[in-house]
Amino acid sequence: MFVVSYRNAFPKLAEGRDDAAVSGVLTQTCGDIKAGKPESDVVAAIVKNSKNGATAATTEEAQAIFQMAKLMC
Repeated sequence: MFVVSYRNAFPKLAEGRDDAAVSGVLTQTCGDIKAGKPESDVVAAIVKNSKNGATAATTEEAQAIFQMAKLMC
């Protein structure tokens, strides 16, 4: 479900990534959330780890990814 939602919401970030790479975003984000990391740190990690070629998530996109992942963790 996360992979489909991510691909639909963030096509530029998903471009060229297989399903395993996209699901890795959820795995990493859930791990950070469960570890009790502050939301701002998790969002910053999403920005850093979302880089796909020259494209990286904006803070707003990373916040949306955080919210989506938080619901699925």
